Amino acid sequence: MKSIDASRITLLANPVAADLSTEPVVYLQQFSVSYEFPVIFTEKLFSPENLILTETLARREVGKQHRCLVFVDEGLIAAYPTLLDDIATYANHHADVMVLVAPPFVVNGGEIVKNDLYHIEWMQGLVHEHRVDRHSFIIVVGGGAVLDAAGLVAATSHRGI
Repeated sequence: MKSIDASRITLLANPVAADLSTEPVVYLQQFSVSYEFPVIFTEKLFSPENLILTETLARREVGKQHRCLVFVDEGLIAAYPTLLDDIATYANHHADVMVLVAPPFVVNGGEIVKNDLYHIEWMQGLVHEHRVDRHSFIIVVGGGAVLDAAGLVAATSHRGI
């Protein structure tokens, strides 16, 4: 493809009347995409009295029961042995707003999840198996490597989740 010398480009007031054989016509295009999301800090997220998660899920679609797939970093289980049960109890308590498509899945954390594509493929398999789509949510509880892995899975499954 022939490159255009930027010094020769003239923005014409009436490009329809331009002589295209001597000067290229350039239309400058501009667009922006506005995107917003809440960043919320809380404690005891999975306490049934804490409504932050359900309010976040229902923020754009009030009155809908939202399908959720949950991944939990294995490192948290040792520090918080009741976490998986707390998540399930929370979802059951708020069944009008959310439903778990399966019990929470424990994911290897740290370098293991980042360095072996098996984990990504396994997580993607769960997305497909449980029919999680772009109208569903993936909830991730864990450290940075697990969040990155789940983000990759969400972004590459069904045009983004």
